[in-house]
Amino acid sequence: LSRYRSYTPCPDCQGKRFRPEVLLYKLPIDDLRFTSAESSTGAASIVNRQSQITLADFYQLPIRDALRFIEQIAAQHRPATSDPIGLVLNEVRSRLSYLVEVGLGYLTLDRPTRTLSGGETERVNLTTCLGTRLVNTLYVLDEPSVGLHPRDTGRLLKILERLRDLGNTVVVVEHEAGVIRAANRIVDLGPGHGESGGHVVFQGAYSEILKSKESLTGQYLSGRSQIEIPRRRPVAVDVRRLISKSEILPRSGTQSEIEQSLLTSAATKGCLTVEVARLHNLRNLTVEIPLNRFVCVTGVSGSGKTTLVREALLPALEAKLKSPMGNLKSEEIRDRNESEDDSPSTVHHPPSTTLTGWEHVGRVVLVDQSTLGKTPRSNPAVYIGAFDDLRDLFAQTDAAKQGGLVASAFSFNSSQGQCERCRGAGFEKIEMQFLSDVFIRCPDCNGRRYRPHILEVKIKRPVGGRASPRAATGSAFRVPRSALEWSIADLLEATVDGVIEFLAAYPDSRPARRAVEKLKLLQEVGLGYLRLGQPINTLSGGESQRLKLVSHLAETAVTNPKTENRKPKEIRNAKSEISSVASGTRSPDFGIHSDFGFRASDLKGTLFLFDEPTTGLHFDDVRLLLKVFQRLVDAGHSVLVIEHNLDVIKCADWVIDLGPEAGDEGGQIVAQGMPEKIATCEASHTGRFLQGMGETRCRVSRTSCRKTSATNVRTAEHGVPAEKQPESTS
Repeated sequence: LSRYRSYTPCPDCQGKRFRPEVLLYKLPIDDLRFTSAESSTGAASIVNRQSQITLADFYQLPIRDALRFIEQIAAQHRPATSDPIGLVLNEVRSRLSYLVEVGLGYLTLDRPTRTLSGGETERVNLTTCLGTRLVNTLYVLDEPSVGLHPRDTGRLLKILERLRDLGNTVVVVEHEAGVIRAANRIVDLGPGHGESGGHVVFQGAYSEILKSKESLTGQYLSGRSQIEIPRRRPVAVDVRRLISKSEILPRSGTQSEIEQSLLTSAATKGCLTVEVARLHNLRNLTVEIPLNRFVCVTGVSGSGKTTLVREALLPALEAKLKSPMGNLKSEEIRDRNESEDDSPSTVHHPPSTTLTGWEHVGRVVLVDQSTLGKTPRSNPAVYIGAFDDLRDLFAQTDAAKQGGLVASAFSFNSSQGQCERCRGAGFEKIEMQFLSDVFIRCPDCNGRRYRPHILEVKIKRPVGGRASPRAATGSAFRVPRSALEWSIADLLEATVDGVIEFLAAYPDSRPARRAVEKLKLLQEVGLGYLRLGQPINTLSGGESQRLKLVSHLAETAVTNPKTENRKPKEIRNAKSEISSVASGTRSPDFGIHSDFGFRASDLKGTLFLFDEPTTGLHFDDVRLLLKVFQRLVDAGHSVLVIEHNLDVIKCADWVIDLGPEAGDEGGQIVAQGMPEKIATCEASHTGRFLQGMGETRCRVSRTSCRKTSATNVRTAEHGVPAEKQPESTS
């Protein structure tokens, strides 16, 4: 019912939360300007020179302005060291300065903590640790760089080093390369996922891990292994700009191979234009999002990326598409968040957003890291739909037919096959009145969930059966490899890799082939180590997000469309052809990727939205995830990602960089274009770090360019000569 609630400001205090007598106490400010919360009329109240503010006004200040105000008060009064006022001012000043140092100066003091992101919450906790001034303390941090821009990561490292210098020990679980470089000692676990991991592969200094041959982390840090940049897909926005300036039309009327490839691959289904009138720190923002492309939204932490994608674009697009399923999922997420507290801050008011070009989108899907559910009865096999095929496989055995067992009997949620005592849960819960509940293994089924006669039905793997090459490289079994027959419980206890290898011996079974096709999607996103029967409520946020992605891949039946290379069609009038395609007046008749023969000309693809999908992922897992993104785009879909990971940003077809700073100093487009163009923008913090990526191969032009060279960047931007390129603008 939370969606039907509405809140109005208190008529007595006007939302300031204090009694009238408290608001009578004011302090003068000098040469300080700040904007408080906007009133119902839309006009912002500005506190100017020689004004006075109440405690409620002080709480509405951004932390950076509150720090300046406290410093001015301390400079004016200059209290003695023993003066209690001096002690209070010094303590407040130190706490606020810590928050500014970790990049949280854009937050207001009255911001509810439950509205903070995970990264913001962790940084606030870090400043609390600094304020306590503890020594000889062990601090354990689990990926503190989550949600941080590379610039903000540097600020985080200063805080961690300060904690260390105070005499404390700081242990960090991290995948961010910048944090790993700053560590005094590195412990690398592996070598693989799941049961193939858990061993100390390396332990030592950063300079030593670069030389380690066994450490996969060291291979990526040293550059021996790296994520290669795929071929860029030119965007119709840039093609229109170049055509209007006659930058890519040859005088002789003939086309070079590069220009043909550019014109062909630029034929898209148009752009999705988002106009946000007013939402948080976004003010009259208009941005074009290319469709059928891999697009990254970047910017420093708090610059307005999540506001643009999740709070402006997603609700407006769902309203246009009228997608019941998409709206239902979004409402469930909002209801879950709103049910945590009855506060006006948890209500999402519909933003004033205008969309154009939404007709080219079939549906929109948000793939985030929220939990998949709280029930332990669901598992990865059930979630992606492979469990139905596995039950069909067991139902086709001779033992099942003789016993009159159908596919439903092999479900632990069915009364026909589940254990009578634990009802298919595999455990019993003992409720403790004043303590946490205790879970014990079911004594009847020994945790296997099924009745004895169901477990007697087994599928036998032929001796010398054909195995999957992918699975044969190394998979983990709970069931010994010598076992040639499995029950349904054995199958659920095995890993995804192990099940794929086992089912490879049944190439003629249709249910087995369908199950393998779905399970291979889990392999492709790096989840081959999961057990089929692992409860989904035990998965991490990154695992949940990738499992959601696999479920959508299974639904849309995305397959690799790579075929033999084909040359683009001859285009007699390049300007009219591309202009008609880009404007939407003509349906494109071109392949969306010059390396693929797959056509998605008249199909409406899906717009996939990802909010920092690389959270908790190793470098090699990021590489696998990028392959899935490229497959989605090659199949005619659009991928829009909020991301700070530079390896992801450099592989994007188009980058939209917001900023220039966080909070009220952000919410603007700093630069947009290909990653090479972003790297040349001096005002972009993201571009500055992209320059540090070093030598990069530009697959569009099949040349090698250095991102620090503006001339070569313009050459690689569209695969045309630099002298024909217009000046790069941010």
